[in-house]
This record gives sequence, C-alpha cells and structure tokens, in this order.
Amino acid sequence: MTKPIVEIDDVVKRFPVDDSFFAKLLGNETYVTAVDGVSLSIEPGETLALVGESGSGKSTLANMVTGLHSPTSGTVKFDGEVVGEATSRNKETLAAIGMVFQNPRGSLDSRLTIKQIIAEPLKARGWSAAEREQKVESLIERVNLSQAYLPRHPHELSGGEAQRVAIARAIALNPRLIVLDEPVSALDVSVQAKIVNLLMELQDELNLTYLFIAHDLNVVEHIADRIAVMYLGQLMEIAPTEVLFTETSHPYTETLLSAIPSVDPTKQKERVILDGDIPSPINTPSGCVFHTRCPLADEHCATQTPAAEHIGESTSWCHYAAEFADDEKRIAGVMSDD
Repeated sequence: MTKPIVEIDDVVKRFPVDDSFFAKLLGNETYVTAVDGVSLSIEPGETLALVGESGSGKSTLANMVTGLHSPTSGTVKFDGEVVGEATSRNKETLAAIGMVFQNPRGSLDSRLTIKQIIAEPLKARGWSAAEREQKVESLIERVNLSQAYLPRHPHELSGGEAQRVAIARAIALNPRLIVLDEPVSALDVSVQAKIVNLLMELQDELNLTYLFIAHDLNVVEHIADRIAVMYLGQLMEIAPTEVLFTETSHPYTETLLSAIPSVDPTKQKERVILDGDIPSPINTPSGCVFHTRCPLADEHCATQTPAAEHIGESTSWCHYAAEFADDEKRIAGVMSDD
C-alpha cells in the first residue's frame, strides 16, 4: 500500500481581523476562521479536487500545502514529514511542489520574456545558461506552444496561452505535486477543456499528483479521482468522483450538483437555490455550519456538530447522511418531459 504524498491532520487556520495591542489588552481579539479542523490525504498519482463556494477555505487550505501559509494548529505533511511555511522548507520539498494560479497573466512577470519566466525556477536552482535554454525549449513545446513564443511578453498572449506558460513553469523542476488554484475559471469554456486535457496528458506522462481547486463541479468532473466539498472552512463530503455525482450523501453537495446543466435535454434537475449568503467566518454557526441554509436542517443540526459518517465509499459530515443517500429525490426533484 502506497503512502499518501500529502497528509492534512485537523488543520485550522485563523487570520486576525483585530489583534491590536488594545484589543489584546481588553481580550477582544477578532479572527476569521478560514479553515476549521480539516483532515484529508492525497495519494500519489491521483487528482483530488477541492470544491465549494467562494470563502469556503479551499485556497487557504491549498496555500498551507504549498507553504504560502502555515497552520494555526494541526499539521501538514509532505512525504511523511511535517512541513511549515515555504521559508522553512528544504530545497527538495520546494522543488517537489509546483503551483498554477487562477489569473494566468497576473501570475507572470510582465517585465520578463516567456523564456525568462519559464527559466526562473531553473536559474534559482543553479542550472547553467545552456541547460536552461535546452530545458525551456522542451517545456514550451510540451505545453503545445512553439518556440516562437519565447521572445514574447505576457501581454502578447491570450489567456489560454498564458496559462500554458504558467504550467510549463510549474513543471520545470519535475515536481511530484502540483496545486492548481482555479486554473481554468478565468478562461473561455472551449479553452478550459483544452487546458484540462493538457493537464491530464501531463499527469499521465510525468506521474504527477494534483490538488485541483475549483468552485464548479462541472470543471472537475472529468479530471478528478476524488472530490472534497468544503463549506465555511469545513469538509462536508469526500467521495470518488463517480460516486459523488451519482450517490451524494450531503445536502450541500446536492445543491452544487443541481447547478450543473443536464446533457439530456429531456431531463433536468430542479435547481436548488439556497436562502441567504454564506455566514461570516468571524462568527460561524453552531452545530452543523451549513444548517442556516440547509433545507433539511432541524434543531439537532443547529446544536450538534456532525461527526464523519462513512457511507459506502463516501465520507459525509451530515447527521442524516445515510437517510439522505437513500432518498432518490433528495432536495432537488427531477423534471422530465415524459
């Protein structure tokens, strides 16, 4: 049995809103809880997708894996070793984790040529000019761009081309894990599919592991092996992709699935519209954090925090996960033209 490449154990991340001297003196420090007690693992070679609404804590959790943030409590392990912020990590760990950001042009230095951008991590690791040039030429072609792009600057590229350059830079040091933070959300739908296909090709060829952040389940359906659903800093459900799409065991996941258009024009799920906005992470609800918007919530949900419940291949944080999984209609009924 292989050992997970990433292990996240009971991780909490809080950001101070007011931790001034006077707030501390009066005991009135205020914090935003971005991630609240999350535990999960990522196996070598798999794609784990993190999905949820904006503000659910997806990117913060990913940033603790890459080292942009350190946990307030809990641990993040890479290859079995506890890792903190990037400044405290050794060179081997830093090289083993790549990252691709949401805004392709914003993540590339506008002052540099494409050749210089892709060569940045190689130069930082001491590669010679000749070695860098050969590697960069190989990388640009590997992301299906010609060498004619190398003298250009980011503003001369389309969004899809810029993201291909970002991917080339991310794989330059032969990483084992790549964190993809909303890598296609800023692109047109037709371009999204091409970038997802490229990522899948690279994963097979280079034996990569992906942590894929998205707010749209439709985007990750074809690339993810497992999907972890987050809401207000907590996990709601983790399941293999095909199981989550057909046998979800959590009401929140069902609301996300209901937003995906059906490929069958004669059969369309009823869209579930949640009441209100996601609550403030400064003052999270008691009990199940989703209960203030859940159509099925009762008094028990409002007062008791749900424990993880295993339903087949799924793990669900819902008091009524088993009953929900058995209900074919769940929240969203099915509208048919029959």
